[in-house]
Amino acid sequence: MADVNQVRSSIERAVSTRLTQQADQFRKEVVEQVLREIEPLLASSGVEGHARAQQGPPTSHILSSTIAAIDASTVQADILKALLEGVSKFSARAALFVVRGTALAGWQARGFADDNIRGLTLDGSKGLAARAIQNRDRTSAAAAEFDAAFIQQHGAPADSSCTLFPLVVRDKVAAILYCDAGQKAAQASDFSAIDVLTRYTCRWLELAAGKKASGSAPDLTARRRRSQPSTDHRSPQFERARRSVRWLAITVYLATVLRQSIQVK
Repeated sequence: MADVNQVRSSIERAVSTRLTQQADQFRKEVVEQVLREIEPLLASSGVEGHARAQQGPPTSHILSSTIAAIDASTVQADILKALLEGVSKFSARAALFVVRGTALAGWQARGFADDNIRGLTLDGSKGLAARAIQNRDRTSAAAAEFDAAFIQQHGAPADSSCTLFPLVVRDKVAAILYCDAGQKAAQASDFSAIDVLTRYTCRWLELAAGKKASGSAPDLTARRRRSQPSTDHRSPQFERARRSVRWLAITVYLATVLRQSIQVK
């Protein structure tokens, strides 16, 4: 006769596995449903942005696919590339700069005539960059306030303005994401969607800090490595953290869009 404890253990494992599978599928369906429900709010609040202006895929699809690409990455280079690819769907031009002391070191860009910004160093101790770093929040102003030489080299955006998104990783601003409407007909960027992607990327970089960055990626998580959670995909702690980050991204997006909708009304 089989040992009761062994039978109990087998049943518990089987039930746990089944419940986990069902919970993951349910969570995915809820996320997709929430994103679909957000679409009318985006349209009514006037923040449908660059993706809709181009009559491309719906915002929910772009967000979902970008978050999935970030979620599938544990190497910093891949995470940041996925971020830039997603942001490029919501902003005509985007550039990522790594914060090194008071300097901004160019990493990669999208949408410019020349996307190669490696070797470019800007002063982050003044102007719009300094304000974004100090406030740790999205900051907008005239593009010339970011860096006059950078704007002169790459051309001023059609609406003469730009927005910076600080990437806060482990309680410090590790990078700055620059976005503008491009030099052609002015196309409003979807700041709500970009907010979600930058916040999600920051949390994911913290979770993935244990994975050694590849050669071309800046190390944005050098501080306090001892306190970081495990990045083993088989770790329950890691999986719980990943699910929490997903829900954080959706919550932030909902709150931002709803707040903008109320303000417009």
